[in-house]
Amino acid sequence: MSDSESGLLTIREACAWLRVSKTQFYRLRDRREVRTIEVGGPQAVRVPLSELQAYVRRQLGEVDGAA
Repeated sequence: MSDSESGLLTIREACAWLRVSKTQFYRLRDRREVRTIEVGGPQAVRVPLSELQAYVRRQLGEVDGAA
């Protein structure tokens, strides 16, 4: 089973999923809008798919709430 099948994405996969650059992704992470985990050390950072889905839901809520 690959990481993406288990619900854990690499930074590159998370960027592709959100359609953002690495710089944009790291800004989201630094602002704690998307959390990441280390799997075995800092070189093995993974992004739970659920974090990305929750981020999108929050963004959609802000848009819906502003309408």
